[in-house]
Amino acid sequence: KALLAIHNFIRGFSISKILEMQSPIKSTVCIKKHYFQPSYWETMKVFLILMLAYLPILLVKGDSAHDIKILKLQVKALIKMVTDANQKVSQTDKRLTQEVTNVRQEASRNFTRENQAMNKKLSQSSQDLQALKDKDQTINGFCKTKTTACGSCFCVEDFNIPAKFYCDCRAKPVRRDCKEHHLQGERTNGLYRINMNTYGMVVPAYCDQNTDGGGWTVVQRRVDDSTNFYRNWKPYKEGFGQIHHEHWLGNDNLNLLTAQAVLTGSEIRFELGKKGSNYRHYAKYSNFHVDAESNAYQLHISGYSAGNLGDRMSYHNGMKWTTQDRDNDKWAYNCAAYTNAHIGAWWYNDCVTASGSSLNSPYDRYSRESRIGHYFIWHPYRLKSSEMKVRRK
Repeated sequence: KALLAIHNFIRGFSISKILEMQSPIKSTVCIKKHYFQPSYWETMKVFLILMLAYLPILLVKGDSAHDIKILKLQVKALIKMVTDANQKVSQTDKRLTQEVTNVRQEASRNFTRENQAMNKKLSQSSQDLQALKDKDQTINGFCKTKTTACGSCFCVEDFNIPAKFYCDCRAKPVRRDCKEHHLQGERTNGLYRINMNTYGMVVPAYCDQNTDGGGWTVVQRRVDDSTNFYRNWKPYKEGFGQIHHEHWLGNDNLNLLTAQAVLTGSEIRFELGKKGSNYRHYAKYSNFHVDAESNAYQLHISGYSAGNLGDRMSYHNGMKWTTQDRDNDKWAYNCAAYTNAHIGAWWYNDCVTASGSSLNSPYDRYSRESRIGHYFIWHPYRLKSSEMKVRRK
């Protein structure tokens, strides 16, 4: 009877507990909670020891040899199952522990990198703010006499520019573009920060908040030939110059600025100063977009809608960007470096520009050059200044 009781217990154990141990292990927490209770394993060990100790007594009493043999086989199978399950649990526990360790280490590394990047940005912002405060404190009499010129922005003197000062509004929150600043109530022309609807990006840009309804982001300005515009592909890609003075905002930024307005589109306004005239002329186009670098910043411009200079950009529609080291125009020669005239970077259709424009070409400072197509022009006018500004519609 005792043997039969042991036999039935083992069968019941193999049906219930053993099957549980063969079930999929979901987590280390579940294993420790259901299978590694100290009282349960200790009880099993005592039971096995007593059972093995009691077997000789049962054998002496002359019970069925067949049943005893079956019992021994079941005990061995049970021990093997327990051993195998224990090994699997141990291996799974090690694997899960290692995976958790790896995840924690990777999370720690990512946090460290992000924390360092954030600290760097905060440090740079603090330096910029301090620089603005220093400028405000060390300013001489010019800005002090124009106390309302910049409103809530900082007045910064620069006697190299025609106005002799500019407004620094970079302490304002970062906005999508200059139009967004205008929609938020800004009416001061000056330096702002924009991100072109791109997470993590901050770009300084000059905003014209007064002309033609305001909200214009200035992407190019030339006023006195103080900045070299005869440059390679990379400077035009990244941008160069002083944002409040002569500069090119950068072709990557031009692409982002127009791409973020894909639903409504963008418009562009050219404001130009002709030699021999104090009047400011302009040309406006209702559709403007610049492709990414992968398509060589191809130009898409149309809809000449207003102005007093005539349409000189439709001629360049569909052209790709050409610099002295990247030839993407239609001519056999590189128009940006044609006949060593250093014509400069542009969306060239041809090298003569007899029907178009070239706003990054050299100054014809004394109006003496006969081949005006190789110089700073909006055909047929020789120019002394230019400003290109873009606005989301």
